[in-house]
Amino acid sequence: ALSAGQGWRFRPARGGALNRPQVEHSAGVCSLEEIRSAIPATTRLHILGFARADDIASFGRYAITSFDTSSPLIRAFKDQKRNYYLPAGPGKLRYYSAIRVPQSLENLTLQRLVKRGVFSAEDLVRLEREALAALRAYDRREADLDCALDAVLAYNAPLVLERPYDACRSERSIRALAAQYAETLRDRPWTRCRCAVCAAVSIEVIIFRASNRNKRRGIHNLGVYKTLVDQFDACSGPRDDPTDLFGRQGAAE
Repeated sequence: ALSAGQGWRFRPARGGALNRPQVEHSAGVCSLEEIRSAIPATTRLHILGFARADDIASFGRYAITSFDTSSPLIRAFKDQKRNYYLPAGPGKLRYYSAIRVPQSLENLTLQRLVKRGVFSAEDLVRLEREALAALRAYDRREADLDCALDAVLAYNAPLVLERPYDACRSERSIRALAAQYAETLRDRPWTRCRCAVCAAVSIEVIIFRASNRNKRRGIHNLGVYKTLVDQFDACSGPRDDPTDLFGRQGAAE
């Protein structure tokens, strides 16, 4: 590694284009391969903003010392579909869609519909309460999947198409949303996670709602992501002086 007086040590960092969606996985690997071949094997390499959780194993041979990422946290409230993580075996994650039940009196889309006279505030509050009650009853196994799903879609229809559910239940966007939510409800991923968040709040972790709730799901995602990284350390066995993310020269920061 490079050093500069007073014991400071520097390491090359790579990021940016490596994590952009339009950049193919193979291009990112080639980029790292070129960098690693151009620097000494003892030089530590840091990846900025690493977001490719499912590809993490393929980067192991490049002796990455560390990486940073906020993707698991940000996805909890910005990703439309893959905003709840669950372990899916060694080196793999399973993604689920959190179920949107926004606060009717604070959501801008819903309030705009009230001002236009499309819905009354009272009707939206009722739909919101029915969706929450149905989800919680489903969690307690006091309601079936279809009942919970119908209540959720009845509240989501105004959000998605600005129309009552009965008038648009056959629309493609509503059917696609129904499929996403049905998978989440059917699999009950919050019951299969052993993290403190899921244990404490159960189905509430997967309800997409206010900021604090969504950040709490982000903390869950970070924990799942850390478990994924730790699996590589476990596979490589104990180390006295760890300096490789994948078990050779360092650990994730």
